[in-house]
Amino acid sequence: MVPIHDSGFKFEWRDPIFNSPSALQSQADAQRGSVEDVQRRYVDYIFNGFRDKAGNFAVFDGLTWKGLKDDERVAQIDLGASGLNIDFTSTATTSQQNRAGAISLRDQMRRINGQYADQTWYVSGEIISNWERYYSDNFQSGTVMDEILKLTGVAAIKEDSQLTGNEIVIVPLGAGVIAPIVGQAIGTVASPRPEYNSDYIWRTWGAMGLMVKQDINNKYSVIHASS
Repeated sequence: MVPIHDSGFKFEWRDPIFNSPSALQSQADAQRGSVEDVQRRYVDYIFNGFRDKAGNFAVFDGLTWKGLKDDERVAQIDLGASGLNIDFTSTATTSQQNRAGAISLRDQMRRINGQYADQTWYVSGEIISNWERYYSDNFQSGTVMDEILKLTGVAAIKEDSQLTGNEIVIVPLGAGVIAPIVGQAIGTVASPRPEYNSDYIWRTWGAMGLMVKQDINNKYSVIHASS
């Protein structure tokens, strides 16, 4: 599914800004804001899916996209008591428990789903903050994050503002299993002005989706873990 994400901006036909030397700058500022708005909509689509006006996931040819946080093509791993039972945000979770939990989560991809490409972990700010504490208070020579980055297959750990609390997305960026699908790059076009007093209206839009692959045995290559 490659939906259209759109925004726009307008000026009244007699807006006094057009009599100002800064008129072009004002238009440029508005255009930049509309592009950033479309970019935010696309990021929301990636993580939370594409919904219609009624709030339901849009369906086309029997297919839909529910976002990395909920889609069936993404392995949804429970970090709660009924799953891996690990809270990566809690200071009560020991360094050893954090490392063991990270190994279990890594192995969901490598061992259970057979995806051996190097993993990039996107985590919440709360997890980043907790993993920046020293692995051992006695030695203070390295952080919990340093130890997790030593694990085989964990290439990078990055903070993502779309994730909150005990939430992680794991992506093997070099495996060719996830990629943006672009039908139309983001651009801005002016609407026609059929009358002398028609307002100046510009529309900014782009047609962009996301491809996430499973193999023929329905094994996963992208993970979303939360509790």
